[in-house]
Amino acid sequence: MELTTPSILFSTISLLMASYMIRFSRAYELIDNLLVKLNDKEGKEQKCIREQIDLLSKRIIYIRRLQYFAIFSLIASTVSIFLLLAHRLVMARIAFGLAIIFFLCCILIVLIEIYYSVKAIDINLKI
Repeated sequence: MELTTPSILFSTISLLMASYMIRFSRAYELIDNLLVKLNDKEGKEQKCIREQIDLLSKRIIYIRRLQYFAIFSLIASTVSIFLLLAHRLVMARIAFGLAIIFFLCCILIVLIEIYYSVKAIDINLKI
């Protein structure tokens, strides 16, 4: 394994975290806006707004989990780079394997978050 292998994963995870920090902020902002609208609406619209708030809350939870796994992957990738520099190849491979596993968890969580995003769009189309 070469030094560039974990370095590529390192940059990929950094970009993923940046994009999901923006999504996290946007979801939180949407919840605030929907809470203001909730008191103004009645009946079916109020029910749809509550469903959207619930889905956004779930999305925030998944985004937070994604960020945790991304941080774990970054740490494991960084450890792998240091171990490669120290010529500890076996330990570097183990650390890189952990980084890949954590990154895979991130990807799986992204799939779940996308599912909830699509569900929120479906609810929005009902209004």
